[in-house]
Amino acid sequence: MYKTILCAIEASQEGKMVLAKASELANLCGAKLVVIHVLPYKLLPSDYQKTLKEDIAPKIEKITAPFGISKKNCHIKVGKPYEVICREAQGRFGNSWNSFKESIASRYHRLYCYWRI
Repeated sequence: MYKTILCAIEASQEGKMVLAKASELANLCGAKLVVIHVLPYKLLPSDYQKTLKEDIAPKIEKITAPFGISKKNCHIKVGKPYEVICREAQGRFGNSWNSFKESIASRYHRLYCYWRI
């Protein structure tokens, strides 16, 4: 069904719960699980961004370790979360991601139009 699942999490209890569900789905599908955490601090100096990444890395590792997710499949990025996650998905899934986005946008537009009528 799925070959790769991209799971965006925060370093929180909610992030653990989201990751647990994503891990369960990945195991059921035999898919690779890739985790991304986005720090929403794009306007900060790059050296401070690096410090923030270094500070959050152990917390993300602590959350992902029980699920057997390797460090190479855990990514910490800086920027606007929506844009970073979409860019990461685009890079990993290419045309499949574009089709998915268009499908979701189309459904959302139809639902919005139905709701307004």
